[in-house]
Amino acid sequence: TGVDVAKLLSHKKKLEAKRLRKEKKAAKKAKKEAKKRAKEAARTMGEEQQVSDTDESGEEAEANGDVHKLSEPNNVARVEVGPNLDTDTALPRAIILDLSPVNFLDTVGVKTLRN
Repeated sequence: TGVDVAKLLSHKKKLEAKRLRKEKKAAKKAKKEAKKRAKEAARTMGEEQQVSDTDESGEEAEANGDVHKLSEPNNVARVEVGPNLDTDTALPRAIILDLSPVNFLDTVGVKTLRN
């Protein structure tokens, strides 16, 4: 098919590593902002509070939970599946794609890239 799978896989790994670095950076920034806001709130209320990065169990506390929202790409649609039984029956339950003009090698190449 003319596609260098090894090159694409290495590029995919690099992009994943870059995304993880951005998520960690956003998490640190959110934690720092939350800590800063907590200190300012304590200062304005007139009481000194000890602000720590860990809770009583020794695990790191989440900053505000918005880290994943910051790192989620805008062009990705998310579908949440749950026990909701009141789904709209007017929506299709399956999408049928006509791939008859696509030859076998292209479909194998796509499956290889997807894995």
